[in-house]
Amino acid sequence: MDFQANVYGNPSLIQASKNFSSLPLYLIHDGGGTIYAYHLLPDLGRTLYGIHNPKFESGNQWKGGLLEMAQTYARDIEKTKPQNGIILGGWSLGGILAIEVARKLAGRVAVAGVIMIDSPCPNIMAPAQEPKVPFQRSCPPRLRERVQKCIGDSLRMVQRHTAPTKRADWSVAPGLSGPAGHGNSEEPPRLPYIVLLRAIGKLPEEINKTDTGRELPLLGWETGELELIKKVLDVPGHHFNMFEDHPDKLAAQLKEACAIIETNHSS
Repeated sequence: MDFQANVYGNPSLIQASKNFSSLPLYLIHDGGGTIYAYHLLPDLGRTLYGIHNPKFESGNQWKGGLLEMAQTYARDIEKTKPQNGIILGGWSLGGILAIEVARKLAGRVAVAGVIMIDSPCPNIMAPAQEPKVPFQRSCPPRLRERVQKCIGDSLRMVQRHTAPTKRADWSVAPGLSGPAGHGNSEEPPRLPYIVLLRAIGKLPEEINKTDTGRELPLLGWETGELELIKKVLDVPGHHFNMFEDHPDKLAAQLKEACAIIETNHSS
């Protein structure tokens, strides 16, 4: 993994598109805090934004955990004034955050769906130890240190976090004064259409000994009270090499996921 951190404003424009009929896609950073991986993607045929961790450079903590991050990113997205709806997503930690951002934006911005890129459910698959990122030799030591620190901080937040897999989690989203998806607790919650892009390969043991639960078809999300995942699309490679070694196939599956979400949104 060889990159320079994007430390500018959120969201950052990664791909501009004149295809205004397609909903914009907002991808949230992974545990390392940067959006480098999303710059490796070929043209998706729609406007693509990236959201990086604004505390990457300072190393400051998110005292409110993932929910504070989600609230901050929801406000950042609102500032872009999306008109006809958006698609949220993210790789690894980014997918978990995308679900929380969707809850925060309920009633404020139309979230057509969420794309989780190999994001395991933290309720049962939170890593017990910090993964070792396979950095490229050209990656500066200072940048490696910051990424690894960010991963450690993210891991600790994930270990304390409970993903919204219960019906009650979608009745009133934390941080909102009103209902997140419905006003009557007897009505089924209006969930975003969630697509899981799942890496079919398992991490080599020398990289990470905590890649457990890979055999679960929905990476642990099937254990919740709600059926959150509506569609699963497989991607070649393992968790850490999907973007660098298989960008074309990953982009094709991202396009497919967006198309599925838009079809469901317009029906």
